[in-house]
Amino acid sequence: MDSPSLESMASVMTGIKLCCDVAHVAFHPFTHVNVDASVFCCMKCLLLLVSLMGTSALAQNFQTIDRVDGWLIERKVDREQNHVCRASLPGGGSWFSARVRLDLNHALVVPKGLTTPNTASVDSARKALHLCRSSLLYF
Repeated sequence: MDSPSLESMASVMTGIKLCCDVAHVAFHPFTHVNVDASVFCCMKCLLLLVSLMGTSALAQNFQTIDRVDGWLIERKVDREQNHVCRASLPGGGSWFSARVRLDLNHALVVPKGLTTPNTASVDSARKALHLCRSSLLYF
């Protein structure tokens, strides 16, 4: 998912201004003193804008969704809106050189110099990874 364009953000901001102007006039067309209602409307619209902008930024990074027997289960949404899941044992260094992990086929990958986790732990991680990959809902 790409970041919003300047034109689309300008359009949303124009809509927020219109929303605020309409709310302000609609509540007190003669006195224009009911600031609380217009501020509430502006805040609601601004929150929507921020949440939409934040979604595209967050979607590019893996987010932790669970921890199972020491394994970190993470998910992200790629540019085509597919969810991508991964499981690893946290450790120092890069993803490929310093983390015990499960690959796309749920096979255990143990980089040189790291110890192999016990079978029960790996099975728990496989189950969690399968659950993550099978549905957008994880529970």
